[in-house]
Amino acid sequence: TLNEADINLSIALVLRDELEKLGANVVMTRESDVTFELVDRITYLAASDPDLEISVHQNSMDLSSNVQKIRGFLGLYSADAGKALAKAVSSVVCDELNRYERPYAYQMLAVARNHRFPSTLCEMCFISNVEEYEWSMWEENVKRSGKALADGIIEYYKAQEAYLEY
Repeated sequence: TLNEADINLSIALVLRDELEKLGANVVMTRESDVTFELVDRITYLAASDPDLEISVHQNSMDLSSNVQKIRGFLGLYSADAGKALAKAVSSVVCDELNRYERPYAYQMLAVARNHRFPSTLCEMCFISNVEEYEWSMWEENVKRSGKALADGIIEYYKAQEAYLEY
């Protein structure tokens, strides 16, 4: 049985590998099962000054909800800079993984609040939903999830090309 942190890290490591294959310089807040306090993550991100930030998570609902009906991928952003990133990643991930796409949305999140670079928090699935939790534990789906996130980042950059003048 995997917990949320294990699933998140597994997906993030696949994402890192996919981006590095493309030539990206990837900086991660953690590469092993360690606790990284929120304030330390934010400080680290600010010091790293990345081109963009992806935060991988799993969503859940309390048991007073009908947890079997709540499902899907959710891309969140906290600054306008992250809106297009959340939209692109959400669309690609849901297409590639055949997942229900919840509308990407604004939410005041500390890790996605930086205005200097686009950032999004990706809720890959609802682990409170048994079917989605079991889906997320399969190694093949972890690999597919990391690859889909990388493809979503590529799609984001392709969309940004429309705003560049040559």
